[in-house]
Amino acid sequence: MIQPQPKELIKFKKVTHGVYTAYSMSNFGMQKVADELNGMEEMNPEGLFQIGTKDLKRKAISEITTKNALIGLTINGPFSQLIAFGMITWIFAMWEEEYRKKIADELNVQKTDVLCDVMGDLRFFRNWIVHNNGIANKDVKKLVSLNWLKDGDPIIITTNEMGIIQEAINTMQVYLK
Repeated sequence: MIQPQPKELIKFKKVTHGVYTAYSMSNFGMQKVADELNGMEEMNPEGLFQIGTKDLKRKAISEITTKNALIGLTINGPFSQLIAFGMITWIFAMWEEEYRKKIADELNVQKTDVLCDVMGDLRFFRNWIVHNNGIANKDVKKLVSLNWLKDGDPIIITTNEMGIIQEAINTMQVYLK
């Protein structure tokens, strides 16, 4: 039975808006950095792009060739993919570790009685990201809302897929077991 939208579900959705905004703004910012690097006349693609702190007494914490930095910085590139994976994992953790329990308390039921198709789908995504090197498996047939993958597909989360995920969260409902 579908329940009225609990207040804690509304709060969870607002938290995910912040996550989606951070993802979108990080993509925008990365593209701006890539544009600036591409505009530099003296840029050496094989030169090292060093990442560190403002403390000039310390060595770089990380370094990458400028060419690979530019590839990583593109919208939907490897850095964006890594951020998307982290955000999906974090959204599911917030649901499972905090909001699902709060919603259950609000509805006077056990946490395990609160179900949601979108979050069930994100559970699979999270498991594939964390435990299967970002490769979907046969459980794709269990997906309800976020069902664009096939068994064996690499999970590629572009700005489009992140938008689809956020739109699904925006309209998601919980129901009781």
